[in-house]
Amino acid sequence: MLQRVKKEASMEALVSSFCAPAAAQALPWPSPTLSQQSSSIPRRIALPFDQSSLASSAEQTLTSRTDILDRESISLLLQKNVPPLEGKFIHVCVVRSGLDSDTFVANLLISMYGRYGLVEEACYVFDHMPHRTMVSWSAMISVCSKHSQSHTALSLYKEMIQWGFQPNNVVFVSVLTACGNLASLDDARLLHSDLVEYGIYVEEVLGTSLLNMYGKCGDLEAARRMFNSMPVHDTISWNALISAYDTEECSREAGELFEIMQERNIMLDKSTFINCLTAYANVCQIIRGRHVHRLIVEHGLDFDTEVMNALIHLYAMCGALHDAQSVFDTMEMLRDVVSWNSIISAYAQQGKFVEVFAIFQEMQDANVKPTRITFLNLLSACISSEALSVGKNIHKCIYMSEGRYGNDMLVATALINMYGNCGSPEDAREIFNQIARPDVVCWNAMIACYVRQHQGERALDMFDKMQNECLHPDEATFTSILSACADMEVLPKGMLIHRYAVNYGFDSNIGILHALIHMYGNYGKLDEAQTLFDCIKAKEFLSWNVMITVYAQQGHGKKAIGVYEKMLQDNVKPNEVTFVSLFSACSHAGLINEGYYYFVSMSEVHNLTPLLEHYVCLIDLLGRAGRLDEAEDLICDMPYKATPAVWCAMLGACKLHGDINRAKCVAHMLSKLNQQDEPSYVVL
Repeated sequence: MLQRVKKEASMEALVSSFCAPAAAQALPWPSPTLSQQSSSIPRRIALPFDQSSLASSAEQTLTSRTDILDRESISLLLQKNVPPLEGKFIHVCVVRSGLDSDTFVANLLISMYGRYGLVEEACYVFDHMPHRTMVSWSAMISVCSKHSQSHTALSLYKEMIQWGFQPNNVVFVSVLTACGNLASLDDARLLHSDLVEYGIYVEEVLGTSLLNMYGKCGDLEAARRMFNSMPVHDTISWNALISAYDTEECSREAGELFEIMQERNIMLDKSTFINCLTAYANVCQIIRGRHVHRLIVEHGLDFDTEVMNALIHLYAMCGALHDAQSVFDTMEMLRDVVSWNSIISAYAQQGKFVEVFAIFQEMQDANVKPTRITFLNLLSACISSEALSVGKNIHKCIYMSEGRYGNDMLVATALINMYGNCGSPEDAREIFNQIARPDVVCWNAMIACYVRQHQGERALDMFDKMQNECLHPDEATFTSILSACADMEVLPKGMLIHRYAVNYGFDSNIGILHALIHMYGNYGKLDEAQTLFDCIKAKEFLSWNVMITVYAQQGHGKKAIGVYEKMLQDNVKPNEVTFVSLFSACSHAGLINEGYYYFVSMSEVHNLTPLLEHYVCLIDLLGRAGRLDEAEDLICDMPYKATPAVWCAMLGACKLHGDINRAKCVAHMLSKLNQQDEPSYVVL
């Protein structure tokens, strides 16, 4: 008996070594009441599982055949890595043995459930403890933090402070992680203040936790200060800093940090490579990505599935399909569902839906179960009417997936977008009608579907119904509905929606301003369009492109050129779209010399390679001016194969100037091309 007491005492001492001061550890805990307890933690009056069924199914696996075990046996069992079912049966034994009020045993139960990720069961134990120690709080906060219950972890921390417990390093590591997952900068700063107030020594692990927290909360300056204040910078802290900068806006800095690590001979590990690959993917740094690929091989990590998946993602984002496919091919024995999703996404981004569905078929043949991400990628590849039958087959696959995605709003929205892109608004509306409570994103998808199909009246009707449902439209809503108004002769309705946008606080939203400029320009209200354009303080190249396009469409070539010249004066670099609008303006205004000049400057001044659509614009310009021989010579000399768009532009010019013989030849070429371009694709 004495030996048992000593053993129990030693075990208690071991666990208590992580506790706060003794005065706080022994604080009695009254029976839980709603007024005393945090609402974020589930409250129960019974065990959260069937005791009788557990006893009958799991009792045989225990060393003892009785459901009454002593404290020592139960403690030893709880510290073993037993399966969840046996763990729950041990809990039943604890209750039947009257040990559910024993703080030490209860702490072990919480830790056990934490290992399984059974948060509700851990909460049940925690809620019914008559006395809680610092170990109890620390264990419960850790369980919630590790298993995506960040709000509960933060609430528990605040409740712990209220009961007079002083947090230690272990608690702070857990709660800082939870705060980072919530991306709550205000809470992050309060926690850091608490840490200083309690005089907690910021050692390496805690410092890295602070760094991670600030990084996830978007305060990169604080993350960098934390990093600089750390006396030792190991691989983990460097990884944490790179991860903090690993956003689309700061990916270049993340890449630079990786390069500094190499210069300083800091050991690179798996997390380092994954973080830097993500950074290079965000900024399409394929050359540096290939360098990292070589380093991965040198470090023997080319057999790590996560690292190789990150490589596929990099090559996919950079448009290097061949490289992505090569990496995928080398992973035959390493592939998981993420690997399949990554390569499907790579082809989907390039609009290669035939290849996408061929890979999906391989995925099915390999008995890999598709996930929500799989279906979202597949649906995103269906962007034309030719893919409608394939999209419907994907819809059937989703329907047959054990009903897992029946209430998934994201999947439903993707289906609406797919049917909208494939020219089937009726099917899209059917999906929409099946959603019990569609959110704003779903409404936007349905409105956009009607806009794409030039069904403006239906789009406007959906907009009115959306407002009747008391849903607040967002930027995407107004952008779509203003596009509908631009295509219809409903300027008064468009002006009314303009006022709605102002009332909702979108009067300075650049996306909506672009849509308004397009709408007013389409109705010939050029003064209103120009006024809105002038309201844009920080004009990006898209703003200039919209204004140039408006003047081009209305036949004001000189004004379009004037906007372009002002664009250059403001040091805004034009892109390929800029020149399409500029050539169109020159064409409609008959400005041949100006069109030629800008065509030459495109490559010689701005280092942009003219695309096929630019040649089409120039051919149209020459054709409208009656210079058909020059247009024909340009078709022969251009570095692209003539497409139907090229011959259509030439045919229009021939009809305009009455060149019947040339028109017959062009029509013959056009007919020949149309026969050759019959679409072919895979139907699953």
